[in-house]
Amino acid sequence: MRSFMVFPPHTIGVYLDWRSQEVGIAAAHSGDERLRRDYSNGDTYHALAKLCGLTKDNDIKRWKKEQPAMRDRMKPLQLGINYGMGVPSLAKGLDRHPLVASAIIERHKQFFKTKAVICTV
Repeated sequence: MRSFMVFPPHTIGVYLDWRSQEVGIAAAHSGDERLRRDYSNGDTYHALAKLCGLTKDNDIKRWKKEQPAMRDRMKPLQLGINYGMGVPSLAKGLDRHPLVASAIIERHKQFFKTKAVICTV
């Protein structure tokens, strides 16, 4: 959690958040070709929105430009699902019924059959 980062006096602390690196690391370690493809295509949030049925737009750049609020909503959900987010939290994050969230989690499990394990140091 970035807000809890504290650095000793007279030092410079740097936090770098580059291109959804957690998803990229998970894709590399899991060997899941679909996750690798989604990451390589440039926007895993777009891929999640499509998987959730929230967009049918195949143009990633246009979707990113025209749907910034949806993309921002997808960011914590992508990480949450990868870290094992449950149905109630996903339903709340999507502002959808728990049955919809449950179906999305099941669809995600079926689509990404290889377990992507995210390691923290």
